[in-house]
Amino acid sequence: MSFDSTTQLTATFTTAISGKAAVTSGGGQTGSQGVQGDQGFTGSRGITGFTGSKGVIGYTGSQGLQGIQGFTGSKGDQGVIGYTGSQGDAGFNGSIGFTGSKGDIGFTGSKGDTGFDGSVGFTGSAGIDTYGVDYNFDSSTTAADPGSGDFRFSIAWTSGSAGNSYEAYLSDTDANNNGVLGILNTLDDSQNDKKALCVLYKKSDPSVNARFYVTGVTTSTGWRTLAITYIDENGWTNVSNGDALFMGISIIGDQGDIGFTGSTGVTGDTGFTGSRGDTGFTGSQGDQGINGFTGSKGNNGFTGSTGLQGVIGYTGSKGDTGFAGSAGAENATLDSVTTNGDTTTNDITAGNITASANVIVNNSLGVGSSSNHADARVVINDTPPQAFGSPMIQVGQDTFTSSGLYSIGLGYTAASFTEPPAEIAALTTSDSGGTIADIVFGTRNVTTNTAVTERMRIDSDGNLGIGATAPQQRLDVREEATGAEAGIQLYNTDNTNTTTQSARIRLGPDSRGASVTGIEAIKENADYSTNAGRDASLVFYTMLNNAENEAMRFNSAGDLLMSGGAVQTTNLTTGSSATAGTVTGDWTLTAGSTWEATYADLAEKYTTDGPYEAGTVMKFGGDAELTQSDSINDTRVAGVISDAPAFTMNGGIEGQYLALAGRVPVKVVGTVRPGDLLVSSDTAGHAIVNNNAATGTVIGKAITADANGVCEALVILM
Repeated sequence: MSFDSTTQLTATFTTAISGKAAVTSGGGQTGSQGVQGDQGFTGSRGITGFTGSKGVIGYTGSQGLQGIQGFTGSKGDQGVIGYTGSQGDAGFNGSIGFTGSKGDIGFTGSKGDTGFDGSVGFTGSAGIDTYGVDYNFDSSTTAADPGSGDFRFSIAWTSGSAGNSYEAYLSDTDANNNGVLGILNTLDDSQNDKKALCVLYKKSDPSVNARFYVTGVTTSTGWRTLAITYIDENGWTNVSNGDALFMGISIIGDQGDIGFTGSTGVTGDTGFTGSRGDTGFTGSQGDQGINGFTGSKGNNGFTGSTGLQGVIGYTGSKGDTGFAGSAGAENATLDSVTTNGDTTTNDITAGNITASANVIVNNSLGVGSSSNHADARVVINDTPPQAFGSPMIQVGQDTFTSSGLYSIGLGYTAASFTEPPAEIAALTTSDSGGTIADIVFGTRNVTTNTAVTERMRIDSDGNLGIGATAPQQRLDVREEATGAEAGIQLYNTDNTNTTTQSARIRLGPDSRGASVTGIEAIKENADYSTNAGRDASLVFYTMLNNAENEAMRFNSAGDLLMSGGAVQTTNLTTGSSATAGTVTGDWTLTAGSTWEATYADLAEKYTTDGPYEAGTVMKFGGDAELTQSDSINDTRVAGVISDAPAFTMNGGIEGQYLALAGRVPVKVVGTVRPGDLLVSSDTAGHAIVNNNAATGTVIGKAITADANGVCEALVILM
């Protein structure tokens, strides 16, 4: 606080000093009481002074008459402190002096005391207590005493599955022949289903370990059987019979009652948001997860097209005549043989038909009863054809049967299994002129005597259908089971550690161009021996000037990488207006292009000495870069706190967005009409009209009239 030469100071002291009556000092004639100024901010609390020693209580003197107030004399030397006299009557208070001019805004008061802590809740669930035992590994899986100092599992641990129940057998003495009954007796102390967590570490390499829960203990003389639940293993193939192990034991304590929630403390004032901290270091990679189950076997791949027939080799020289075979069984005798089917032959009841020349049957050849195979035809040619039209074996019938299946059955049949498990058939679809047929493949997936189900078809137009009885494309794959997946799997079985293996679908719209367009899955890392590093990218290729062109790539992290092509879309979004996104790089709008925003102002972020509402008029200064304006026509005016900026700048710092240009709401005092110039006012954070404003003081022009102390304005600092 400061005073100038015109300030009159009046002070009244009402405390008795050294037993004398209180003295009132004052100045000249008291003027009328001035207008009380605004209350300043509370200053910070000063340091408490030291308490002086208490003097000896003096005798109480009689009270003297009030003398006329004289001028205050110069201060004499301090006398010896006398006994404290009785307190005299309080002196008259002087009249109230003029109210001083408004002081500077005080410093912000110190932060209030922290609210009371809530009462402490009851103790929650117990923690985990960890200790362990040294053992030697016994690779046997027999359920028996493993021997002093040994530990064994009931299975080869690498063959276990997560969540399955097994057993472990361990000695009552450790690898150093010390008794460990006291430790082992704690394994089933817990009342939980999972009573303890155990981890077996290979002592020479602790990264090799096996983990399991203990769910029960059976005691035998000198050894124990543990009922366990498999968790996982890491590198357990590196553990051999006799290796030194350490079994870490973590007892899972009984869960206690949930404690009462303490009462909520008084909420302190909200502090300013601190600056954003540095990004934390990436944590170390966790242990490898449990291997997933092997997926079911995929469907068989398509059969490749038949290769061109090779050149017919030269006929070899005639070999030597073989030795005469031994006499065979007696042959059956045909009563008669005809060549044109004009004469009926008798049945052959036993034996074979033997002929030294060709046997030609001009009519049907039936194998089995004649009633089941009437008019069946099997034609066998003796010369391989070089083109379709004269098959080596032809199966058919003299008459057309609509939708007839001319099939060949494959696989096991017997008296009780008359249906073969697989068939290949020609399915007739038309008899116009000559018949038209599809090739149908059927299998069954049950062990009962059931007819096969169609699985695949090549129709008469050459379309291949898998699960489709009327394929519409060259390849038509369908899955009609409810909730099932229709999939095509391309899988590379080359397991060498290189980056050249891939799986690719090639597409070519015209046979005159290279078939280089398509989709390819490629490895990102050569070593695929563990889950860590089994990463793959999906690459999309186009063809440019008859050459392969990588157009787009999704890497294993899900990033989309483009090779210079334009992204054409009418909607680019992060998925929600509340979800932030980033754009990296230098970008340019081409000629004729525009960038449109929903909102209307350009704003930049500045630090402020406190949080301010939208529409607050701000100036440069204060404890930060900006504070609210508090004087009229201030040339330090900076702008207005933005409500919803369309374009923002300097977003990487903590602070508030200040509208530098554009349409924003503004807090105002007084009457405002559209077109009025707005400047800062002496009402903190508010603007006022001044249509004759000096350069450097104008915030902007009013767009709307004032309503409830706010108007819309076009911010144009000038």
